[in-house]
Amino acid sequence: MEQPNSTQVKPAIRIVAILLALPYLIIGIKELISPIGIDVTFGIPLNHQDGLQYLRVVGARNIVLSLLGIYFASTRVRSTMIAFFLGLALMAALDCYLVTSSVGFTSASIKHSFFVCLLVGMAGWVYFSKHNK
Repeated sequence: MEQPNSTQVKPAIRIVAILLALPYLIIGIKELISPIGIDVTFGIPLNHQDGLQYLRVVGARNIVLSLLGIYFASTRVRSTMIAFFLGLALMAALDCYLVTSSVGFTSASIKHSFFVCLLVGMAGWVYFSKHNK
C-alpha cells in the first residue's frame, strides 16, 4: 500500500487558494491604477496625496501576494501554501489594526478581522489535510 505524499496538498485546496488570491489581485490592480474610491473599501478615508500613495503601495503588495499565492498553489507544496495563507492573514491583521487605530472599530475592521479568521482557517485546513491520490 502506497503512503500519501504529505508534502502535497489536495486539488480542492489549490482551487480555493487560487479563488482567494484572485480578488486580492483584482483589488491590488485597482488600488495601484486608481486608488481614489478604493479608500472607502479599505476603511480609511485617504483624500490627500500621501494616503493615495499608501494605497498604491498596498495595491502592489496585494498584487505580489496574490501572484505568489497562485504560484504556490500551482507548486502543490504544503509548506508554501501554509506560509502563503499565514502571510495573507498577517497582512489582513495589520490592515485591521491600521483601520481600527485610525477611525475606530467600524465595519471595515470587521471585514479585515473576517479575512484574518478565514485565512488562518485556510492555513489550518492545509496543515491538517492529507493528500489523496
